Amino acid sequence: MTLSTDQMIELEIRVQDEITRLKNDIESSGEDRKAIAPDRAIGRISRLDSMLDQQMAMNSHQRRQERLALLENTIRKMDYGTYGTCERCGREIAFERLKEIPETRHCRSCG
Repeated sequence: MTLSTDQMIELEIRVQDEITRLKNDIESSGEDRKAIAPDRAIGRISRLDSMLDQQMAMNSHQRRQERLALLENTIRKMDYGTYGTCERCGREIAFERLKEIPETRHCRSCG
């Protein structure tokens, strides 16, 4: 079953909205990743907590960047007409799976 025009439009809107949200999140998360100054007057445990929070923010930022790249690739696939095809087996990916994970590259069997 090939995706209908309405389904493709719905998925493209969903992807574009998620791209916008991720870009906004990435832009606004800059403060959380700033280095903790070594001369900052806080206790050792508080400093370790701050460093851990910073590392978690950096990891979260990295995951957002990776997902953004996947979603931007999804838009390219939509433009080229290759979206919705499993990269492993070549079968069509179910619309319900694409709704759940629009950037998926594999069908349920392969993925």
